[in-house]
Amino acid sequence: YLEENQRLSEEITLRKQLENELRISQERLIGILNIEEDAIICLNQNFELVFFNRGAEQVFDYKASSIIQQESCVIFPNPKFKEKILKKTNTSMKEFCQLLIQPKNKTPYMVEAYLSTVNSKEESLITIVFPDNQRTSAKVNLVPDPVPPPLDREPRYFSRSDR
Repeated sequence: YLEENQRLSEEITLRKQLENELRISQERLIGILNIEEDAIICLNQNFELVFFNRGAEQVFDYKASSIIQQESCVIFPNPKFKEKILKKTNTSMKEFCQLLIQPKNKTPYMVEAYLSTVNSKEESLITIVFPDNQRTSAKVNLVPDPVPPPLDREPRYFSRSDR
């Protein structure tokens, strides 16, 4: 009886140690993802937001604590969003696409993003990464200048005497 108690005590101690190591590892990973300037969002298989880093907070103007567990349609207003994501994330490779996003109290607009899926036995996570170069554009909703039309003649060069 004493040996069984000793074995169970050792198992409990080992389990607590592993849980602590897992918690520390998780805190490190979340810390790394939160200092990343790219906006990173994760959705579960029900398309609920389960991760929203600081970069995403800046792009979408929501605090992670207020948006986690919300439906993705809060920030992705396209009614075909789920269908598009499922089509793009059928493979484990990173896919590039354009998505319609809607920051808090702002007009929706298109941005470029990378999609990937992480599958485990328990769940699948869809990760959406918005490259950092869009963060500034997203905050002020800039529209890029159109490309000027080509010249229909050769460019003219002036010398100082022509002025």
